[in-house]
Amino acid sequence: MRFITYLLAGRDSLISWLLAATGGVLSYALPLIGMAATSAKSGAGTFLQAGDAASPEVFTTVAELTDINRIGVTAPTVDATHHSSPTTGLTNQLWEEKIVSGIVAAGMVSLRGNYLGTLADGGTQAKLFTDLKAGTLRNFKLILPQTNKTLYFSAYIARWDITPPLKNKQEISCDLDITGALLLS
Repeated sequence: MRFITYLLAGRDSLISWLLAATGGVLSYALPLIGMAATSAKSGAGTFLQAGDAASPEVFTTVAELTDINRIGVTAPTVDATHHSSPTTGLTNQLWEEKIVSGIVAAGMVSLRGNYLGTLADGGTQAKLFTDLKAGTLRNFKLILPQTNKTLYFSAYIARWDITPPLKNKQEISCDLDITGALLLS
């Protein structure tokens, strides 16, 4: 009960209680709980490049992107239960659902960045808009310098917008709809 009183009174009272409980000598210090080391890598310095469809293909960095979200693959499951699906015997006469892996899909990649409004960046932001209107399939590279990895994929531009807020910077955002394989090297 005295411990709880000291604890509620604050840190100094807790120290006083510890000193009183040990006869004024603290020979045992509580160990500090340290953080384990991590191998996590920062996303800073990541950039997206768009190909020009030439041979050999030349890639140009899409300028001033601030966010690149959710690039990856999914494999939804498909119900494959049939009338003679075996049961494990644990369910008596209840049927058990059987699933199989479905078609692997890469999905959408969302981009956001500073809208430049010029061709100073080599026109990469404007090319995304042109690709959307023309329905162009383009090759892309996502370069992750912190891990020395590059993702390669082909995508259509599914959405492109500009946000011109009154009290903030203008932003561009777009969605890339990946088709085919997502390759990591």
